[in-house]
Amino acid sequence: MRSSRCTGATCTHDRTGAVARVGGLVFVEQPIDGLLAGEEILQGTGEAHLNARHADIDHDGANDIITPTFVAFQRNGSFPKNQQTPLPSFDGALADIWGSEIYLLQKDRITALRWAKSEWQQTLSQPMSWAAPVMETFPSPKFADNSPRRLSFEDGRFLFDLNGDNKPEIIRVAADGVHVYAKKGLFFEETAVWRVLPPPEVMAFPSKIWPDSDREIELPPKNPWKHTSRK
Repeated sequence: MRSSRCTGATCTHDRTGAVARVGGLVFVEQPIDGLLAGEEILQGTGEAHLNARHADIDHDGANDIITPTFVAFQRNGSFPKNQQTPLPSFDGALADIWGSEIYLLQKDRITALRWAKSEWQQTLSQPMSWAAPVMETFPSPKFADNSPRRLSFEDGRFLFDLNGDNKPEIIRVAADGVHVYAKKGLFFEETAVWRVLPPPEVMAFPSKIWPDSDREIELPPKNPWKHTSRK
């Protein structure tokens, strides 16, 4: 790890670590294996791309970091490696956070996880029949042993509180519109479909914007301003 010590407009670097000071704030850089941030900008948002989220998973009042493979619990302002807890294995699920629970959206199921009594507890595991998507959105990233056991935060959020009841609704964009799934008691039910006109579609660019057949240029080029005078 390398960080910088800054005082006013002067910064010094050393090999023992670095601290950045801005006013009364102190920022300490800490490496976390598997955490990727700022590699690209999400289109239309201006936000840096992240493969993680933060939330108070263990209810101690401090935000923890949730990555696709583990949760890094915060302890005394840092994220010790011995406080990183692996997440259960799931087949290419999309992940979102609500409160301190991790919701996992799979091709045929919605699952919720909660950290309690030093272990992961499943608070929901409900079979679901999602509407046909506009395009394939469920990822299939592979581990070294070729098994797709990884979560993904890369498809954006799918949990929203639309009616102000402090309970999450699931929002899914499908070929026939936007589908809303609300929690009725312990389970989710489809409660609305917002039609979109025209229906959403994926725009496919041609493999070649300038085909070879159109790449002929007349030489020498004609002068469009040249004219002949009448005699």
